[in-house]
Amino acid sequence: MPGVDGCLVHALRPRLTIGRIRGAVVGAFVGRYGYKAVGAGERRVSLLVIAITIMGLADLMLTLIYMQTTGMYELNPLARAMVATGGSAQLVVFKLLTLSLSAGVLYLLRRQRVAEPAAWACAAVMCALSIHWISYNNQLENPDIWHGMQIAMSDESYVRIDDR
Repeated sequence: MPGVDGCLVHALRPRLTIGRIRGAVVGAFVGRYGYKAVGAGERRVSLLVIAITIMGLADLMLTLIYMQTTGMYELNPLARAMVATGGSAQLVVFKLLTLSLSAGVLYLLRRQRVAEPAAWACAAVMCALSIHWISYNNQLENPDIWHGMQIAMSDESYVRIDDR
């Protein structure tokens, strides 16, 4: 009989595992303070939102630097329209608004399944834009580009801001 030699007591004693300890600690913390444990997907989406924001701010900074100095081709027709309407201030408001809106929506939806693929897609687009900026900077080292830029200044997609 199992109860006689103590085997039943041993069989009923719960095993302490890291998972059970962590579950008890997290459960007590959630019960007491109302916090939920952050899942890996939520963490990835949050980190991707931070990366997207940093790349977006770098894009804004480089756009302003080039538009206020040498001028540049602005491929985004909405950004071109903002520059035509209100100069650099309007462009900054437009880019910060769109960046805040997209990052905010991704962050608010971070617990939904669709958020992580959407965040990865946005991060991929921003990475492609960053690669485009690197390529653009490398092209400007070529002196033949400057002659082409002087010819291109008559093109409507070429933008130069003179807010001074």
